[in-house]
Amino acid sequence: MLRYLLPLLLAVDLLLPSKPAALQRCQQYTRQVRISHFKQFGTKYPWWYGVAQLEEESSCRSGSVSNDGVGSVGLSQVTPSFWMPHLIKAGIPDLKTARNQIRAQAYIMRDAHNHRYYELWVSYQIYNGGRLVLKEIDRAGHGPCWAAAKSVAKRKDVVFSSGQVVNAAEINYRYSKRIYQHGQKYRIGTDSDRYPFWGPYDN
Repeated sequence: MLRYLLPLLLAVDLLLPSKPAALQRCQQYTRQVRISHFKQFGTKYPWWYGVAQLEEESSCRSGSVSNDGVGSVGLSQVTPSFWMPHLIKAGIPDLKTARNQIRAQAYIMRDAHNHRYYELWVSYQIYNGGRLVLKEIDRAGHGPCWAAAKSVAKRKDVVFSSGQVVNAAEINYRYSKRIYQHGQKYRIGTDSDRYPFWGPYDN
């Protein structure tokens, strides 16, 4: 069902008025995203989802600072207070440049992908909301199925500065769908069997 709904969701998403500017900004980073992700994952990785992630995280604005309360910064909205010790060891000395922000993104995605499932939707949700998704997959008892895991997810509500209240599970499970949707705009090939976005349970 999920696969059949995504083209409709993508069509609606592409009609939003703010998207052309974001699309233009994001396209300038495709080469660096490809290089950085290939270094972490190899040349089979569908790097267009990395560009999609920059669009979702910051609308591809390198000077973006999040209001998430933990000081996430840059194109890929990395949290320096947590990640900088790891990034420095990986040869990424700071997050001052777009290049380093993208290198950090690929490094963190490689860390997020270090789990027993190979579907990318799981890794993107780990990047966005931590490893709770792995517990939800186990609780659903169905293998890595997006809908089944979401159905058992029980997380805290998030209160935004506007007063809007959204459950953290809704945010996290929406994130992977939006990465997939945005990714279709930057796609120039097919997804590899080694790095599929969805799995066999997501039909």
